[in-house]
Amino acid sequence: MKSAYSDSVIAIGALGGSGTRAVAQMMINAGVYMGEPLNFANDNLFFTCLFKDKTWWKNASSQDFENRLVDFETYMRTGKLSAKKLEQYEHIPWDIKNEYPPHLFPKLREAKKLSKPRNTWGWKEPNTHIFLEQFATFFPNFRYIHVVRNGLDMAFSKNKKQLFNWGHRYGIEASASDSAETLAQKQLDYWIKSTEDVVVKGNKLLPGNFLLIKYEEICQNPEVEVARILDFIDYKGTKTVAELSKIFSLSSEHGRHRRYDLDIFSKEQLEAVKKRGY
Repeated sequence: MKSAYSDSVIAIGALGGSGTRAVAQMMINAGVYMGEPLNFANDNLFFTCLFKDKTWWKNASSQDFENRLVDFETYMRTGKLSAKKLEQYEHIPWDIKNEYPPHLFPKLREAKKLSKPRNTWGWKEPNTHIFLEQFATFFPNFRYIHVVRNGLDMAFSKNKKQLFNWGHRYGIEASASDSAETLAQKQLDYWIKSTEDVVVKGNKLLPGNFLLIKYEEICQNPEVEVARILDFIDYKGTKTVAELSKIFSLSSEHGRHRRYDLDIFSKEQLEAVKKRGY
């Protein structure tokens, strides 16, 4: 199934904690509608609500997924979803209620329908890459930006939600009882396998419409990388590259892997990180 519309749709994803918040903010500053309400990390909370439920995902048919895609598109294009639809989603026994605030559905119900639908819009939600194939199939004019950060830094990140939610997709089973060392090893495995997966799928499914951005490079050379992004999305706005580049800077957690013993990782893991340019 494909969307009936030819909107320009731009999505941003990554392993959580990779720096997507700033990329999304740059998009917002450029005038690209990224949805609402958003959380502190600029995640599109309605996307989170619809697609981050791993319990639903295990049993969802392709038609179930497409139905939610249609509803998400309707809301993003028109600014409004029917009360009946919202009630249907609100009463599903979500296993991710803590991922979005209690005011989400009141906000969605209060939204006003636009007089004219948007034809350019997007979202940022790290988990987007998990469903890349479905989005690439559904949206005829879909662009995807994947943000990657040094896998060794990500191995020691406190944000391991994707590892626990989706690690099984790559044959990785993580448990809360795992030691910190074991979790770091599994997180690095997840980074290696998920990055390889998204690069292969992005280039195959979205030739010319897939962009890989390194967090470190956009912070160290913001004007160069922002120019790449604006060219990628065919930006026609009035903001300059210099204006849109000001928000990027390396966080205090950059290079955190230097505080840890890297001997816990295998030679193969370290080679895989090196292969990505780190």
